[in-house]
Amino acid sequence: YRFDLGPVRFEPRWKSEIRHQTIDVVSTSRQRSLTELGGFLLGFPLLSHTQLQGGVEVTLHNDMRHNSNDFSGLVGAVQLTNISAYLGYGVTTQVGLKIDRRKPKGEDALTVTQSFIAAYAGLK
Repeated sequence: YRFDLGPVRFEPRWKSEIRHQTIDVVSTSRQRSLTELGGFLLGFPLLSHTQLQGGVEVTLHNDMRHNSNDFSGLVGAVQLTNISAYLGYGVTTQVGLKIDRRKPKGEDALTVTQSFIAAYAGLK
């Protein structure tokens, strides 16, 4: 659900995923895990065609077969989105930064930082 708080858009999110995999033709590994993901997105306009978005997501993963694969994670991201027109095309450009921190059970945390630039063009 999205809540509009004046110019600010707030989107809380929750996802629960259970995976039960038995052996098949390609794989001989069995898996059973539960992953809980919760977070939110915030966005607000900066200019008429540009908006700033940011969000946080928390992950809790429980491997029900092998507890050594359990982990928790925290992801934060911010991106700048611009939507414009060029020669009859709708062009969306996104520039951003994502920081992903994952902590496996019984190990030190690992932090990965990614920056990205994406451009999409489609007919209007």
